[in-house]
Amino acid sequence: MKDKYIKYFSVLSLFFWQSCSLSKYGGGVIEDAKNNFKIHKDFFYSINFYGMITNKEILDKIENGSPQLSIKITYIEKKIPLGNVQYSPYYMFDNQDGANLKMIVSSKIFSYVSIGDTLFKEKNSDSVLINKQKFLLLNKIQDKWSP
Repeated sequence: MKDKYIKYFSVLSLFFWQSCSLSKYGGGVIEDAKNNFKIHKDFFYSINFYGMITNKEILDKIENGSPQLSIKITYIEKKIPLGNVQYSPYYMFDNQDGANLKMIVSSKIFSYVSIGDTLFKEKNSDSVLINKQKFLLLNKIQDKWSP
């Protein structure tokens, strides 16, 4: 009988040890996700492009139906590195040349724009210029995308 309790205690100890290991792993995954978010937000902050809005839609798949714009890029400063072609659901270039872009925007921008409007994103800026009106595109809070 005593042998049975020792085996039971050993199995419980093993499960406890495994759960502690998994919690450490989970913390590492969260840190990686935060770093990945920051890298992509910094990349989007750093690029310079100009284009025309070709479509606007509400994405139902995302919490609260996020507004998305499709933009036909007329000019982009540099070729998009392969690792930065997309960061779903926030933005997606159709290829490394950056000919088309889909991006999540604030509801303020979404309400203001119309198909055919021009959009200019300056290098190292968190804002966009749409028909000579400036809008905040990226949130000042580090772990949030849109304002």
